[in-house]
Amino acid sequence: MKSGKIASQCAHAATGMYAELMHRYHCADYESLPCAENKLKEAAENIGLPTFVVADAGRTQVLAGSKTVLAVGPVMVQELMHSFRTRKLKIGMIGVKADLSKAYDRVNWNFLLAIMRNLGFHQRFVNWIEQCISTVSYTLLINGSKAGSINPGRGLRQGDPLSPYLFIICQEMLSRLINRAEQRGEIHGVKADRIGPTFTHLMYADDLIFFSKAKMGEIKALEQCVKTYCSWSGQLINKDKSGHQSLCTRLLRSKYKVRDGWLYTGRAYQASPIWRGIEKAREVLKKGACYVIGSGHKVRVWEDPWIPWLENFKPRPKSNLMEQQSLVVSQLIDGERGCWDLAKLKELFDEESCCAIVAIPLSLRNTQDKMMWVANPHGIFTVKSAYFLQQGVLSSAERSVWRGLWRLRMHERYKMMLWRIAHNILPTRSRLKELGLTQEGECPFCHIEEESCLHLFKDCELAKALWFGNRWNVRIDEWNVLSSFQLVQLVVNPPSNLVPTEIPIDQFQTMAVIIWEQIWNLRNHIIFKKSEANMQVALLSIERKFHEHSTVWIQQDTNKTTMQTMIWKAPAFGSFKINCDAAVVEKEVCVAAVVRDWEGNIIAAGTRMESKGTVNQAEAKGIKWAILMAKLLGLRKVEVEGDSKICFEVLIKAKNGELPQATLWETRPILEDTLQLATELEEVSFKWTKRESNEAAHVLAKWGLANRWHGFVVLSSLPDQVWHVFRKDAVGCINICS
Repeated sequence: MKSGKIASQCAHAATGMYAELMHRYHCADYESLPCAENKLKEAAENIGLPTFVVADAGRTQVLAGSKTVLAVGPVMVQELMHSFRTRKLKIGMIGVKADLSKAYDRVNWNFLLAIMRNLGFHQRFVNWIEQCISTVSYTLLINGSKAGSINPGRGLRQGDPLSPYLFIICQEMLSRLINRAEQRGEIHGVKADRIGPTFTHLMYADDLIFFSKAKMGEIKALEQCVKTYCSWSGQLINKDKSGHQSLCTRLLRSKYKVRDGWLYTGRAYQASPIWRGIEKAREVLKKGACYVIGSGHKVRVWEDPWIPWLENFKPRPKSNLMEQQSLVVSQLIDGERGCWDLAKLKELFDEESCCAIVAIPLSLRNTQDKMMWVANPHGIFTVKSAYFLQQGVLSSAERSVWRGLWRLRMHERYKMMLWRIAHNILPTRSRLKELGLTQEGECPFCHIEEESCLHLFKDCELAKALWFGNRWNVRIDEWNVLSSFQLVQLVVNPPSNLVPTEIPIDQFQTMAVIIWEQIWNLRNHIIFKKSEANMQVALLSIERKFHEHSTVWIQQDTNKTTMQTMIWKAPAFGSFKINCDAAVVEKEVCVAAVVRDWEGNIIAAGTRMESKGTVNQAEAKGIKWAILMAKLLGLRKVEVEGDSKICFEVLIKAKNGELPQATLWETRPILEDTLQLATELEEVSFKWTKRESNEAAHVLAKWGLANRWHGFVVLSSLPDQVWHVFRKDAVGCINICS
């Protein structure tokens, strides 16, 4: 104690290794066994490290011989877990149990000593601790015989009175990392009740339990805290004890040979009742499980589900195909160009299958093929979505339509009209014929097609004339819908390319339902009153009703501040802003991007023809095209702006190149490629804006679709209607800057 040195003989221990313990295959399976008493323990007891008092509501430390504290940790854990089950919160709570592997043996000495100095321990005391932990040596005993010695470079001795205290000092750093993340708002912790203390973590020796809200961002923050602590201290999370693969899961997977493709294998022979029940659930999983194509190397073309737009998720062969060859999806991809091999697709599949396959986006990063759950828009399996799928209850898209319908700013009578059209319960002649109530089925207007809701309100010549004859000259025949529900869906949730820019969405919705009600009234007059349809009178009636309705519901006063937010704004000095959008018709998609500098000058503009997909996919491809243009032009600082709120929200929330969990599965591969391309630029930011301030890209996409233009645009060749929008944005930019 006086010299500050400890003789090496006092810190000697033996590690026994016995031949009969044949099940221990790794060095990590062995521990040091104190075969003889040594004087190091006496020195440790003489030092007498004082009890480390922890004044943190979110943590409890268990010290050797502390029986009172020993019971506190389990009580708190049990109460918190009970609150998980009983509290009804909008955002759930999670608890993660982790175990440190060989926690004492992995302690980094320099890390421990640095913490002690920062905590205020005297340097002489720190030197004593350094001597106690660094002068240890071990002798290997194999079957009772000495086989050499080892001088460790890290770790604390098991059974040493000092070790629990020193280990707690190391754990203090992890607590402070988590507390700092909590102060920054990255982690919020959980509460047992509304006014109780907040818990972010509990510690019991080397066992750790972390708590947070059920948000991916908070889990990432916790993970970063643990990674930082492990890199400093030398600790390692024991994945065998901390993993989600429980002993029960491993038992079942091993006994019943669960491998890749288990979902489509036969039933197990002589299986237990529990496993029989699990096998019955496979039929539900098959209805929503589908592959996301990455490289395509592991997905079989004819056997595996991989086309989410088709029934059973499998392609249909061409009618004259003699033999179905054994193929994998990668053989259908043109590796040089990174796109689908259209010639091979047309050779193997029917037209509908070809169109569905081409709509599947291919990743530039050659990722692995993985399963997704198509019944959930985010591709993640949930019991709720599986229940809805099994019971035939509404999908998420359908539920959003009904929610949007009842929130429309229109008379309740009009909402009921839309509801009846969507459910196809109007007494049309085709519907009455199905019920056996009439023999007539033809449309009373055209006398050609059968009168269904879809024909009456979209495909009939009268419907086309009324839509085109109103104040906005809408071409309803260009709407790509296959059912009356989809028809209502386009009105309730209209995509950006469907409604002309100059038309407010609420006015468009009002006009649509007024036209449909007028068609239904005309139809009833023809059938029951034997009158004739007068187009001029019908158009005047539609205009009158629209005026009456709009004067009630449309706001009269315009907020000047709100109008300013709809004007295009130039980027910061030295940066470039790229506005992007997409135009969609029945079988084609055109994406467009306009590049402007900080003064509002147009640097470049370009459009690109893409394969048909969903509207969200088209918007995502537009963002990707904007990044590609920035790369081709050699721009360094870029701000990408568009009106697709769904796509831009997930890009804004993306961290470290990873998209949030709430990303739509249909857009994830495209947006992941977008983030990958963005890393090649010096600085990229994403910003959502309203459609009114994204009109330049909107009209350019429509022009590119009409002219099927692919590549950069010669600005002088653009029509006046496009230049009119460009000049309007430039004037607005000047007004704001001035």
